[in-house]
Amino acid sequence: MPCEPKHGLPAHSRVLDAFREGRDWVLVADHNGIPATTARDIVQRGTAGIKKRGGVRAACTKSTPEMEAVLVEYVEDNCQYTLQQLRDQLHFDFGVFISTSQISKKLCDKLYTVKQNIEKQKEFGEKLLQYEKEGAFIVYYDETNFNLYCKRTQGHAFVGERAVVTLPPFKGSNLQLQRAVSPVIGLVHYAKQRGSIKMEINAAFVDDVYDAVKSHETYRIHFSGKKIVVVLDNAPTHSQTEELVQARNDLELLRLAPYSPMCNPIEGTCSRYPPL
Repeated sequence: MPCEPKHGLPAHSRVLDAFREGRDWVLVADHNGIPATTARDIVQRGTAGIKKRGGVRAACTKSTPEMEAVLVEYVEDNCQYTLQQLRDQLHFDFGVFISTSQISKKLCDKLYTVKQNIEKQKEFGEKLLQYEKEGAFIVYYDETNFNLYCKRTQGHAFVGERAVVTLPPFKGSNLQLQRAVSPVIGLVHYAKQRGSIKMEINAAFVDDVYDAVKSHETYRIHFSGKKIVVVLDNAPTHSQTEELVQARNDLELLRLAPYSPMCNPIEGTCSRYPPL
């Protein structure tokens, strides 16, 4: 809050008037309780105006709700902005400087919270239940990988000691396994891929899953005319899947909510592949 001045404008004016009239302005200041340094400053400035003290400074102000909302928009537009870049953008848009520590605190308060994740999980569950009520054919899709390197299981060691061989975490090539399952017919489709799975390969697999479902006898008899819903997670390889797959009226892609692997039954099979 701004501080109230000890000496009002009338007292300052009396000192300035005494100086302009050639009277003893130091004596006038003393009778009005104004320190000599303050009286000298009034005389040198030539004005009796009182300087503003305290309060919000124009060049460095506290953040407002509007600034906090714009900060969130900045981060949603580009998540790689640094605190210094965010500070510069705020200065460009609002003409004020806010410390980077203050920006960091506001972002921590405004970014995604657990409550928002719960809302997304609720939205996913409601959509999945709605598809089930409509009688849609639901397919769960995921991929996993395991290393193909094999090593000897026997070695030389002193009696009573173990044979220990230090190996890197992964020495051989990886084999990627894509698979899609359905609660109705079990395994729908699978594919093996050496090396990483690109977005185009992922989209082609979704197209193959659609064709496999459409050609299955169970679908033709019990689900004819129903939608095919493919449930998949938000892995990087699944980026742009909606844009890359062929557009079909009876195909829907349903994304898992954040932190919800338990909602995809196929996730439980991943741990069974490496020991095989």
